[in-house]
Amino acid sequence: NRDLLVEILEDEGIEAREAEDGLQALQQVLEDPPDAILLDVMMPHMDGYQVCSRLKASRRTFFIPVIMVTALSDVTSKVMGLEVGADDFINKPVRRNELMVRLKSLLKIRSLRDELDTIEDIILAMVDALEGKDPHTRDHSHKVAAVCAAAGRILGLPAKDQETLVWGGILHDVGKMGVPEQVLRTLPKDRTPLQEQAYRSHPEKGARILEPLVTLHDVLPILRCHHERADGSGFPGALKGDAIPPLAMLVGAANEWADRV
Repeated sequence: NRDLLVEILEDEGIEAREAEDGLQALQQVLEDPPDAILLDVMMPHMDGYQVCSRLKASRRTFFIPVIMVTALSDVTSKVMGLEVGADDFINKPVRRNELMVRLKSLLKIRSLRDELDTIEDIILAMVDALEGKDPHTRDHSHKVAAVCAAAGRILGLPAKDQETLVWGGILHDVGKMGVPEQVLRTLPKDRTPLQEQAYRSHPEKGARILEPLVTLHDVLPILRCHHERADGSGFPGALKGDAIPPLAMLVGAANEWADRV
């Protein structure tokens, strides 16, 4: 089966590497991540479901497309594959045209994801540049993110929520890019009503900046609500209690702590 797949891929000009079992596959992927993975379900030592689950549990390998190659055609087997994060399925015997159509489609999606990563890097650079303008806020977002990371671990949050929390800490003030620099440099007690209004627009502006990035969709509620307070005294929506997303409350608390140290 591996020989057939390698022959098909190499005929299409694609470099292919083989692994004899699940453990070897994981080791090879970690040593040199590929662009895509064709993963058999039935393998010695560790089956394809276990391998896929481990790959999708790591941010480093999460976005590598995984096509599960299987002789199992029942719905239950495919549901199990979806539950562990498989991106697509192909049945044995493998047909060349079907394999290449599915593979090229997933590689195109991967390419778009890589472009989004570049955009995320640009946004992070912009956050650093924003904080660099004001010595009072230098490294502020990274301090907030560090507190969020610690809080997520202590509270035992799911890994996905911990990651969202850290991203929220890093990006919570990205909307300040749309706030005049003079307003940002003015202390809260010295702001005019118009300046305060401009400052309080940054949560919504941050959410609008990041809204096109699908990979950061879960972070948007944090950006919008990290200045909301349980008693309704926050902004921009004066939300109360359970109306405030829990992760936004955590980032808000971390933000206040970082402002004081």
